[in-house]
Amino acid sequence: MKIELKTGRFHQIRAQLAHIGHPIAGDVKYGAPEAFSDKNIALAATALEFQKATEDERVHLTIQLPESWRTLIGA
Repeated sequence: MKIELKTGRFHQIRAQLAHIGHPIAGDVKYGAPEAFSDKNIALAATALEFQKATEDERVHLTIQLPESWRTLIGA
């Protein structure tokens, strides 16, 4: 799922997904049926884009999903 944030509210993604009945896997605080053994939740930022403060340049950073999630997503 790709999510683009509109505000910087604390736990915005977690609360909104739980509200529509789809809590994030492992997120028992927001309604997931069970926690992961390592207490993490299946939420990761894989891209970030921002304007440099001192230059007229945008920076775009990306990462791959964590390797440990391959079994979670069936890849």
